[in-house]
Amino acid sequence: MRGQTGSEWAEEYINLYRGGELKTAHVVDRVKEIGKRITCASGLPADYVLFFVTKEHFEFASALCPDTVIVTWGLYRTCHRDDQLAGVLAHEVSHLLAWLENNSASESSDSSQDMPSPRMGRGKGHLQLIHCVSDSNEDPDETEKLRASRQDEFEADRRAVGLLKDAGYNPTGLATYLWRDLSERFSFGMEDLFSDQQSTHPTSAKRIAAINQAAREEEFRDGERHGRGTYTALDGAKLVSKFKESLPDRGRHVVLAVIIGFLTASLLFNL
Repeated sequence: MRGQTGSEWAEEYINLYRGGELKTAHVVDRVKEIGKRITCASGLPADYVLFFVTKEHFEFASALCPDTVIVTWGLYRTCHRDDQLAGVLAHEVSHLLAWLENNSASESSDSSQDMPSPRMGRGKGHLQLIHCVSDSNEDPDETEKLRASRQDEFEADRRAVGLLKDAGYNPTGLATYLWRDLSERFSFGMEDLFSDQQSTHPTSAKRIAAINQAAREEEFRDGERHGRGTYTALDGAKLVSKFKESLPDRGRHVVLAVIIGFLTASLLFNL
């Protein structure tokens, strides 16, 4: 069976390259339960996607095509709310959906016999928090690959918003996770708010703005149907207040002004 083969391959990959599989029952059950809701919202069979948790302590998640999503223990324990974990899983399921759509025409009857290729490449997990840097600043092909990769991430974020809404979660769940990570990393001087030209992923600030824009568009499409799929948009004032508490005193007002201006411009002009 395809599912059984996929499960065996995923377990072997995790044991060899990801530090082993975490099997703590309540952790695994929570991930699988939320993952199943996201999978059903995507239109795939409920048991199509395999969800695993690794023992690694850093924050990371990735889609392994065609049917597997992994998250680390480090990421899991920072997702205090279900909608945050659901946002991470929805993003990765969105990558699987894109892969399936792009490859549906070329799939053959014996494709299940082939070893699936991990969709990781150069740090393709959505929470590759230390952005992957290009080997060359002057290679036009590499520059285009990175640009396309960032666009893929934006598209997966956008698609995740719809999956979250359809699954009954807050559509901005991923944005709340990214905001927490952004504030934490920036307080340690680890996050560049704007520079992503040499990265496989957009900056967290750009992603948060785009997710909020996508959520607003979903609400607009729903029209007056507020009885289902409603969401609470990120409160900018509260978020800035929390972010402010985590920043060092030096230059705090300048940093906040830049962040607020950028996020506001992104929402207004859909940058």
